[in-house]
Amino acid sequence: MKISQRNLRVSAALAGILITILVCEIVLSYDPLGVIYLREVATLWSNSEEIPAGWAQKPGTYQFRNWATTILPDNTRKVPDAPTSAPRTWVILGDSVAFGYGVDDANTFANVMARALPNIHIINAAVSGYNSENIRRRVQDFPDAERFIYLVINNDAESTAAFRATVRTDLTHTFLDNMWSILYLQTVPHILTTRSQGSFVPTDVTRFESDVRALASDNRVMMVGFESDPLAQAARTWVGAEVIADVGHPVSWADGHPNAEGHQEIAAALLALIER
Repeated sequence: MKISQRNLRVSAALAGILITILVCEIVLSYDPLGVIYLREVATLWSNSEEIPAGWAQKPGTYQFRNWATTILPDNTRKVPDAPTSAPRTWVILGDSVAFGYGVDDANTFANVMARALPNIHIINAAVSGYNSENIRRRVQDFPDAERFIYLVINNDAESTAAFRATVRTDLTHTFLDNMWSILYLQTVPHILTTRSQGSFVPTDVTRFESDVRALASDNRVMMVGFESDPLAQAARTWVGAEVIADVGHPVSWADGHPNAEGHQEIAAALLALIER
């Protein structure tokens, strides 16, 4: 009889945990507090494919809770106002900030710049999670580009091997991946690091410096970072990278990626540097 009651208590506890998880998943799907909804992040990572630079999102249209994006057949993000027939091509490089995570295609700074530069075909080749090594290899995919604009972010020194182990881009989105997302085992470090613009993946600053110096040797590459970013300041010391003012306007209280207004500010700063 005691064993039966114990089993009943264990079953009730497990059922309670499962119901709690399901309720949290339903509530968080509607994002009432503006949190980082990790299933969206997992969707991008799990819909990746191998390319020479590392990985990139598979072509297609992705609809999320508050934003959408279209990935073109060449694994670049759609820049709807960029004239593809323009004689000159500029390429945006970087990670999730340059990609425009959290905002629609029309609101990325790449597209804002495209509207201001109607005679230039601007390509958004940024990919969420890229570090400086990926950036360096990505340049090779656009041999005919006239200019590259690399937005340096302070997690660009992350270890390539460690980050790939984290995002597991070679795997499909399995049941266990879904459970990992549902349980939000990465929520706290992810929120803390995006709010502080830090990193929870081991870094390789030596490799970052080597990549930066190699990129700077290509006179087509314009390297820019935010003035409070230590990696941007390091690149400024090493190779004379430009720095621009920090932007506010985060997507939400928990997600430090810039919203549409933030992308407007980035575009304005970049256009001012180009005019100078």
